[in-house]
Amino acid sequence: MPGTKNYDLAVAHGFQPLSAAEATKQADLINILLPDELQPDVYRAAIRDNLKPGAVLMCSHGFNVHFGQSSRRGRGHPAGRPKGPGHLVRSEFQKGGGVPCLIAVGQGRPSKR
Repeated sequence: MPGTKNYDLAVAHGFQPLSAAEATKQADLINILLPDELQPDVYRAAIRDNLKPGAVLMCSHGFNVHFGQSSRRGRGHPAGRPKGPGHLVRSEFQKGGGVPCLIAVGQGRPSKR
């Protein structure tokens, strides 16, 4: 959000921050990297109605997909899940490294929206 510390830091590092809704409108692949308790609200408010046809929706954790809180009806959902908490993923990235990652693709099932 403009005017926040993280927004200003992103701009200082050469990024052009976008809202979740605007980024979703432009993206072919969306990966939700938010804590489980925030994902459903952000999905419903900014992502669900802005997904382009054929866009791929990924989540860093399967809890909300499994319980139908962050998913599109009848679509499969690939997942890329780092094997470590966010602060470790970030610190390893800053050192030029990384952490192992699990990749999964499940079959689509009706969501419970």
